[in-house]
Amino acid sequence: MTTIRTILTAIAACAILCATAQTYDLKLDLKKGLKYDQSMIMNMTMDEAIAGQQIKMDMTANFGYTQEVKSVEPNGDYVIESTYEHIAMKVSAMGSTITYDSDLKKQKDSIAESLGSTFSKVIGKKFLVTVSPKGKVSKVTGLKEILTDMMASSTPNAVQLVQTFFDEDKIISNYSSAYGYFPDHAVKVGETWNNTNQIQSVVPVDIKSTYTLKEVKGNNAVIGMAADIAMKNDSMEVQGMTAKLDLKGTFAGDYKMDIKTGLPTAGSIDMPITGSMEIMNMAVPMNMKSSMDMRCKIRP
Repeated sequence: MTTIRTILTAIAACAILCATAQTYDLKLDLKKGLKYDQSMIMNMTMDEAIAGQQIKMDMTANFGYTQEVKSVEPNGDYVIESTYEHIAMKVSAMGSTITYDSDLKKQKDSIAESLGSTFSKVIGKKFLVTVSPKGKVSKVTGLKEILTDMMASSTPNAVQLVQTFFDEDKIISNYSSAYGYFPDHAVKVGETWNNTNQIQSVVPVDIKSTYTLKEVKGNNAVIGMAADIAMKNDSMEVQGMTAKLDLKGTFAGDYKMDIKTGLPTAGSIDMPITGSMEIMNMAVPMNMKSSMDMRCKIRP
């Protein structure tokens, strides 16, 4: 009898704890004038076999920018002024390497100098991004003029890099990915929710993600992310030729978030992808390993 009473008491206590577990309304809560620095480092290794020859490419891209909340709209949206402060890239393939770093006064070679003449036109330039408290980007203003200026006197290779990283759709998708992981309702630790985002990379990628509020300690939350992706029959241009992709993979990682502001203070995601690319009726096996590391620091 005592055992049964103990079990019933434990069940009742558990039910009370579950019913009263704290919920968190995860969202952006920004004030006008708030300034913060963000950085994103992307690493990618790609192996492909063409005509029996194994080709490997390594790429690292590093972007740093500052953000300032210029206004809070009547509907609650935030207008954020974004400024690129730093751009660095390194691409190695087939025995040659291209490097560029906007912090260097003199680049290492003529190719990097030509990239510098293009990317220098975005360093220090400002554009506005309008984002909702739940991370939905509705508008980007001023970026199109910057991109037009960048490409006006650029080499074909520089134009291709600009279109790869900097066009308006890609910037919108990058902001949506950085902020668009909030649930549409208050959640408890251990609760999961689903979200769908599109990343504009070399080709558009629809990502169906599952997020989990893994833990909350003080003002810091950890959100886990897992996703499956597929790129099938998407086309891209490769040196003037049309290529069709059939790729699939997974995303997995964690975001650390400042609950008070909703800003992601850190994030790390691994993105292995495998499949093939069809070009000139020839299937080219591909294996890509990518990772993305994000950091954010609020200015005093």
